[in-house]
Amino acid sequence: MAQSSKKQRDIVIASIVIAMLSASLIVALAISYQAPATNALDARGVIDKITLKTPGGYYGAAYDSDKGEIFVTNADYNSVSVLSDSNNTEVAKITVGKLPLGVIYDSGKSEIFVANYGSNSVSVISDSNNSVVANVAVGGQPSGVAYDSGKGEIFITNRLDNTISVISDSNNSVLATVNVGNSPYNLVYDSAKNEIFVINYGNDTVSIISDKTNNVVTTISVGKAPYCAAYDCALGEIFVTNYNSSSVSVISDSNNTVVANIASLNQPFGCGYDSGKGEIFVVNYASISAISDSNNTVVANIPSEIQSQSIAYDSGKGELFVPHSEHGTLSVISDSLGVSASPSPIAAASSQNRDLTLEPLQSAQSTSLPNSTATPFAEPKNHEAKTLTGYYLILAAAITVVTLIVIVTISIIKRINLISAEKTLAQNRDI
Repeated sequence: MAQSSKKQRDIVIASIVIAMLSASLIVALAISYQAPATNALDARGVIDKITLKTPGGYYGAAYDSDKGEIFVTNADYNSVSVLSDSNNTEVAKITVGKLPLGVIYDSGKSEIFVANYGSNSVSVISDSNNSVVANVAVGGQPSGVAYDSGKGEIFITNRLDNTISVISDSNNSVLATVNVGNSPYNLVYDSAKNEIFVINYGNDTVSIISDKTNNVVTTISVGKAPYCAAYDCALGEIFVTNYNSSSVSVISDSNNTVVANIASLNQPFGCGYDSGKGEIFVVNYASISAISDSNNTVVANIPSEIQSQSIAYDSGKGELFVPHSEHGTLSVISDSLGVSASPSPIAAASSQNRDLTLEPLQSAQSTSLPNSTATPFAEPKNHEAKTLTGYYLILAAAITVVTLIVIVTISIIKRINLISAEKTLAQNRDI
């Protein structure tokens, strides 16, 4: 009997060890399933994580080089949060129009222009006192914002109207309205050509506007669901993220043609150009990729959180500020650790700062939105659902493995008890 009890203990211990090893394997699989592929150097890029005071959907971000501050739009609470890059803390919150999305810094006036998607207006903020000094009525569902430093003008994309509003920063009035492609979202200013490149999400094109005439000079086809653009002043190229194609189109401004296509990204959203390193930062679904403009290849990947849809580059500190849309947090990434070696100015820095996901916005404040066409960017929600499905499958596998181990263990113990009882009975008969 003592020998039988020892066997039972050994079996139970072995079963527990097997269960623990199985659980460890499942946890390892879950971690590998969640984490994007990066090298050890890139993993050190995130140096801080800021929890913002107000939860909600943070979609756009812009860097104020004069004050060393980051302005982040909160679409769920109709506000703009101001962060100091000296200590990465929130120093102010400014109430603006409904569903603020795109945001840009006007270095000539030291003002921030915010596109209010839900109220068809643009709020003008003075960075001297963080207060709204003007509101400008524009077209339907404004989203993207670009600053034309050559003319002191702000260009606004109006998604609902398929137009661009041109605002003078001298008197905050609309100077012109330009017709472009379907569902224009974002845009970027090309200082060498004095042109504005408009990203038309609805028909997979880029409209090019001359700021001299405020007319479209040509239209270029790119990938599916183009979303954002960054201007590379060193090469005279425009980098366009294509959300549904998971790629980046590279356009030469010398002949307005696509000269390269960078594939194998992951639902790219926002983007920005680092002129010091010749790199373009692209915000993917759950990572940030650095692309070298010398060979148009991805040279680094930095892990990020789900629903990171915009990025602001702080040229003063060489840092990237990435708001995580519905998480109420913002990651600070040092480019000296993860991507590049030194801080540098960034041309058209806020071209990457106007990213939006209208599907979660509508779910949060659907009554605030004007009538619109079919809502784009449902893919992030589907992507997150797929991720959750994977976790559920892993959990189900874990439960199944543990259950099988328990069943087998119980069966073995019962069998041992039965054999032991039969031996005992046989011995008693012999006696």
